[in-house]
Amino acid sequence: MWNIGAATEVAAFAGHFLVDTARAAPFLRMPLESTRPFRLLFVEDSDQLRETMAILLEADDREVVTVASAEDALALHVADPFDLVVTDLTLGAMTGADLAREVLARDPAAWLVLASGYAIDPALKTLGPNVRVLAKPFTSAAVEAVVREAGGAA
Repeated sequence: MWNIGAATEVAAFAGHFLVDTARAAPFLRMPLESTRPFRLLFVEDSDQLRETMAILLEADDREVVTVASAEDALALHVADPFDLVVTDLTLGAMTGADLAREVLARDPAAWLVLASGYAIDPALKTLGPNVRVLAKPFTSAAVEAVVREAGGAA
């Protein structure tokens, strides 16, 4: 039996902990500090741009994953969602807009950046509250601004 404050006792029983949740509630609601890095998924079919942006977006507190197709991006995102998805609009069979719709169907508050060197359909800007649009060519600083907005420190 241990006291964790406010006269709350915790007992260990067969490898499990029993807690008086009514008394421990203030402690159980304390936010836990995350040690997980900010995760950014960069989707681009141009090898050179994909590799360059991966280098420019690297940071100690960030994990940058790059893929060449929307299908690969969706599979990775479904398995372990990213904090921000940056995608080219013009990809293969599945476009960046298709990817965005799939991601947003699972999480309407997901952070996405849709990028294109072509005219961008204004309707894409209204896909979700955290969808941003960047015209190519864009700078790494433009992506960094969205990273900060999405909660990732630079």
